Amino acid sequence: MPAKVYDSFHQASNIQNDKADDYDYCLVLPVVSFENNQEQLSKEALKCITTLRLLKFELFPYKALSVRDDGLTDEIFVLLRAPYDKLREFADQIANKMLLDPEVLQQLVERGNEAENIKGFKIAHRPDVVKYQPYEYIYGEFSMKLPYELYWKEQGDENPFRDYERLKLTSLLLESKPPGGYDPLDIAKLLKTEVIKGCFPLTNRGKSKYLFEEWLDMYKLPWQSPFYHVREYFGEKVGLYFVFLGHYSLWLCIPAFIGIPFQLAVIITGDFSLSA
Repeated sequence: MPAKVYDSFHQASNIQNDKADDYDYCLVLPVVSFENNQEQLSKEALKCITTLRLLKFELFPYKALSVRDDGLTDEIFVLLRAPYDKLREFADQIANKMLLDPEVLQQLVERGNEAENIKGFKIAHRPDVVKYQPYEYIYGEFSMKLPYELYWKEQGDENPFRDYERLKLTSLLLESKPPGGYDPLDIAKLLKTEVIKGCFPLTNRGKSKYLFEEWLDMYKLPWQSPFYHVREYFGEKVGLYFVFLGHYSLWLCIPAFIGIPFQLAVIITGDFSLSA
């Protein structure tokens, strides 16, 4: 079940190291001038800050370490996160697909819905056909009208927006249309025009340490990698790539074993020539 798969990974995320662990993304803004012994941002950068506030992001700005003799800095870092109420609202707005809780889903299916004249039913598990339980790994659109407990939560969490979901929604929310007639942020364009110097998700030090220890174990074969943890940390595309890599490496064992006796024959005979 998903809960068992992710429990240890979730516990690793509880290691708190610094202020950045409480936020999801970071913007790096260049200082364009210095007036009255204060760093000044460009009008475009200040407009970005206004847009983020309109999108209801919580912001925490701070100065980079100074490399100047006068104690001033050339960069301002802005940590940001979206409150859970905003994440719920946005996830509902875009009908974000989220993992459903298998136990709650099973109860709802078997109970049915008398108001909608839907009878409950049971789905038998056939381990000889499929190893997964009938209600595992089912995704559904997030809706604030549905029971909150329907969506799967990590152990100890009160909401279904775990790190991976928050980062995904935050990246979409960053470039969404804000109220008040402001244009949405185009992160790629802002980076190209150097209005901002960087925009990146913040790492979870506890989870990255856990993943490093689990993944880079010299005694683990490629197809034994912690694929679910990789997916939770890096996203579906990276996770799917390493699943394929593990599958590919496993099946390469067949030609490798077939080639061993031929290679031994070459070494014993000393004949390394190729046929004409």
